[in-house]
Amino acid sequence: MKQNEGESYIGYARRLTSALEDKTINYKQYGDLLLGVDNVYSTENIRKFYYCFKKFLKNLDDSAEITDIALAKELQEIKFETIKERKKIQTINIEYNKNAREEGRFELYLENIANAVKNLKPIEIKPITYKKEIGEKTGVIFISDAHYGRDVIMHGLFGEIINRYNPKEFETRMNSLLSKMVNDSYLLPVDKIDIIDCGDNIEGILRLGESLKNLKSGVVDSTIQYAEFMANWIIRCHNELNIPVTYTLTGGNHDILRLLESKANFEEETVAKFVYDHINLRVENSKLKSRLNNKQMFIEIEPYNEVAYKNYYGIGLLAHHGSGKNLKNDIEYYENHYQVGIDILVGGHLHSGYSETIGIGYMGDRELIRVPSICGDDIFSKNIKKGARAGARYIIFTEDGKDFEKTYHLN
Repeated sequence: MKQNEGESYIGYARRLTSALEDKTINYKQYGDLLLGVDNVYSTENIRKFYYCFKKFLKNLDDSAEITDIALAKELQEIKFETIKERKKIQTINIEYNKNAREEGRFELYLENIANAVKNLKPIEIKPITYKKEIGEKTGVIFISDAHYGRDVIMHGLFGEIINRYNPKEFETRMNSLLSKMVNDSYLLPVDKIDIIDCGDNIEGILRLGESLKNLKSGVVDSTIQYAEFMANWIIRCHNELNIPVTYTLTGGNHDILRLLESKANFEEETVAKFVYDHINLRVENSKLKSRLNNKQMFIEIEPYNEVAYKNYYGIGLLAHHGSGKNLKNDIEYYENHYQVGIDILVGGHLHSGYSETIGIGYMGDRELIRVPSICGDDIFSKNIKKGARAGARYIIFTEDGKDFEKTYHLN
């Protein structure tokens, strides 16, 4: 049943409605003929429309007063509602298709990954080959800035004590350090230990007016007490770790004699030499006693020097007090002055610890390392804004380079 030539759409719709009423066509055909390609409605919706439209046609026939304008307006409203319903369905279909596309893409992505993994060459698992012989390991403990003899109390913002330091506290911190080293030796055993003291171990020589007011004991007494404690500490380190120990002492700026003024006018005259002599004599006496008891003690006290140069399995390390603020300048100076290669430069002085990479070394990075102080935060570190906890730096060297590195915090 096609629309006849010259037949209005209303007339055509009336004829289709009559055909449906006579059961000449069904609801599906009714919707297709009436709406054409725009028919997206179900049979049930077409059936409901049929009854509404049938009543509309009856009322249209019964109304003699209806005007063409009123009819057009009513038909326009019917068209609007029809379009609105169609747009609803289209929107639902768009969202449905969008979700279907997204889920389909994701499933396709997973399928492609699964196929790619299946096509990969199987991983060849080889048994791990362990070294039968473990290379030698050397542990190096860096201490600095003990400032033995001073009595300092540093307060925080709310009056709390953030650092309390005196000779007794120095001994407590050094005993704590040895305890931590012994504990770590069970997990990280080494074949020998190097103890490198980066200077400023005695308080009271630099700026006599300022230092003397913080002294717990005199300079000479402080020197003897510090050296005696360190001699015993080194021997305890050897006995408790049960491995060879080497002790190396470098000079600082606080231990230089300043007899006439505050400037270092006798740089080679330093109480650090007294400390070295005392420790060396005490350890030698202990070695002699040990040999008399048929026990061998492997402790070496290296001669005093302003710097300490070590070679750990090809890694050149130079330790010094580091009185300057720029270690980059120091490493260039010492390499040129001593004609040696330095992979690691270690310094103290600033009472805070940090490390900086400056290039490529023999077995790793070339590094600049600042060692924290034993005394911890004080007026000096506060003035230069370098305050930090008391501590010591520990590094284990092997034939592969630096094997382990740690900072021991002591307060």
